[in-house]
Amino acid sequence: MFLLCYLLCSGLIWSQEKKYGEQALSYVKILASDEFQGRKTGTEGGKKAEEYVAQKFREFGLQAWNDSYYQEFEFPCHNFIPGCRLDLIVTSTRSKTFAYNVDYYFYQGSGNVDVTAEVVFVGYGIHAPEKGYDDYENVDIKGKIALAMHGTPPAHKEKFAGIDAFFVTKATNARKLGAAALLLYNDPDRLVLFPTYKVWSVPVARYFADFVIGNINHTVFNEIFAGTGEFAVDLKDKLDLSGQAFSFPTSKIVYLKSTATYDAHTKGANILGFIPGIDPNLKDELVSFGAHLDGGGLDPDGAIFNGAEDNASGTAVVMEIAERLMKENFRPLRTVLFAGWGAEEQGLHGSRFFVSNPLLPLNQNVLNLCVDNVGWGEGEFKLFGATNFPELYSIVKKGIDPDLLNCFVPHGLGGSDAFAF
Repeated sequence: MFLLCYLLCSGLIWSQEKKYGEQALSYVKILASDEFQGRKTGTEGGKKAEEYVAQKFREFGLQAWNDSYYQEFEFPCHNFIPGCRLDLIVTSTRSKTFAYNVDYYFYQGSGNVDVTAEVVFVGYGIHAPEKGYDDYENVDIKGKIALAMHGTPPAHKEKFAGIDAFFVTKATNARKLGAAALLLYNDPDRLVLFPTYKVWSVPVARYFADFVIGNINHTVFNEIFAGTGEFAVDLKDKLDLSGQAFSFPTSKIVYLKSTATYDAHTKGANILGFIPGIDPNLKDELVSFGAHLDGGGLDPDGAIFNGAEDNASGTAVVMEIAERLMKENFRPLRTVLFAGWGAEEQGLHGSRFFVSNPLLPLNQNVLNLCVDNVGWGEGEFKLFGATNFPELYSIVKKGIDPDLLNCFVPHGLGGSDAFAF
């Protein structure tokens, strides 16, 4: 049984004196500071965050399991390192260099690639001849850089499931057809601010050692098409109105360099502390209350994704409630576990490892509460899992102020650590 509950802990904090909320906020500020470099599990910043939370659990007086607050695990980790480049070759002696995270960025899963090649526009980047549509049908893409729009052709939306629009599907097809790289461009009708989709969000199982997937903005797109007589909006209109593939070589040469590391045996850790239960019949049952400790880490240009909202906010709530209960000598009937889960952003690796290697048999893990993104402020509160466990949700609602209850938005299963349970 589990419930991903955004609100339960927030309501507890709101009901306490102001100083407790301020204490939780202080934890957010520390964890989201540049000192922790985005807290990505497997990096120095991630290790520092693990050490900080473990030390706090020790100070609070939480007990360690087998004399350690660490539950270590291995997982596959992908990182970009400084050296990424995207240049437009203007002449044999002149090129235009674009700025990472301003004009472009690379998706996680990109490998080490150093290539100079022509850019070929491939419409929406759809390769589905079995469905009667193929953007690659009349172009030679081997050894070249494919450039595609995000999304799928609206005239064929009934044909294509969401998987066809997924950038990994487009990259897989481009790579299979011989392309050296895939660049994606957002809908020109929408103003999109960079970065829209960051590198930690893609499971590293999709690592392409010899391929790079990039996202470009309008500046890069316009430079590539300068002098061709084609513009972003016009290209999209041709694709959308005709309902047919419209692909062609641009004659523009681009230099791409992706520098990345991949280690299938990266070390990470869950940080665990507990309050033992006191009831003879219930103390061997476990209630876990956790939040993922990791954030987005560093990009190759040095940008830090501090993750104050996602998820220093949830980690701070877990820490503050643990501290509060210890100060008040809370003695639960069941054993209560407080957890800082590792490597959530990279595929729920920490929580999945815990479920596969539980401290107590799984049938004694009776409830999991997961706190993720609780710093949005006043408004709606999403309770993921509430519709899956209506009896449990009815307990959560008891005693809640009616005005606050109106803010609850029950959902089905979410994608955070509770999903692993």
